[in-house]
Amino acid sequence: MLKRTLSAVVSIGLVAGMVSGAAVSAQADPVLSPDNGIAAGGETVSVPGPDDLTFTQVESGLNHSVAIGSDGKTYAWGLGLHGEMGDGGTRGHTYPTPVTNVGVAFTQVSVGGMHSLGLGTDGNVYAWGMGGSGQLGNGTTETKPTPTQVSVGGVTFTQVSAGQYFSLALGSDGNIYAWATTRTVLLAMAQPPAGWPRFSWKLEG
Repeated sequence: MLKRTLSAVVSIGLVAGMVSGAAVSAQADPVLSPDNGIAAGGETVSVPGPDDLTFTQVESGLNHSVAIGSDGKTYAWGLGLHGEMGDGGTRGHTYPTPVTNVGVAFTQVSVGGMHSLGLGTDGNVYAWGMGGSGQLGNGTTETKPTPTQVSVGGVTFTQVSAGQYFSLALGSDGNIYAWATTRTVLLAMAQPPAGWPRFSWKLEG
């Protein structure tokens, strides 16, 4: 638990902020509000958050952030209305919160508009958050509040990159794979079923 001394009544807002080690925004835990909180300054409250934790990668999107911790876990904070936190819910957090463990650790993460991608130690890509444009790559346009494996067989990946409404991944076969129903992505691809990854182009050299 982290402790912070508040100097005034706290007005709650879910924000994605910079985190270094165990430092957390002074906006405190969302259980505090103008109607249910500290009336005067000088009181110490406990703010949930990871103690003695550093991060090896941090990515920030439209309304949330994701980071890989020194403990091997993935953390998210910010708005969570579309499952961006990856913890199975649709509530945001003002402090780093562990993303649901799906049996593999992530070696790289990338954050889009309202979804995230994680590159697993097994070489597979996992996605969570908003899926309305097929950006989760699981063959649907459904939102997923926990990491879900991208539906492509026989290929492993070495890098991921999330756009606002689309996703990209570099395959171990040297091909770049893209998925979404967004027209700007599909211009370089044969029209796929909604959300299914499809070969887009190949890197040369």
